[in-house]
Amino acid sequence: MNIIVTYDIVSNKRINEVSEYLKSCGFFRLQKSVFYGKIDNETYNNIKYELENMINLDVDSIYIFDICNKDINNLVYKSSNIEKRFINNEFLLI
Repeated sequence: MNIIVTYDIVSNKRINEVSEYLKSCGFFRLQKSVFYGKIDNETYNNIKYELENMINLDVDSIYIFDICNKDINNLVYKSSNIEKRFINNEFLLI
């Protein structure tokens, strides 16, 4: 599964906790509050559960998008400061 996670979190402590957790699961940061990862169904379910428990549902929000391979391959990419590289039909931002 190609997953994009984006969040709007009030607390810097929770922001750091969420971003470090996503990186530990193999996600790459696309923007400050947007991550991309390719994961299996079990990891997807674990991430949904863990993220819900990391945030304050009264003031924070997290969106998780499952993106199909066709849409990943048709990605439109514009940036002046990040290099796009292709690895096995996937993208990695450095």
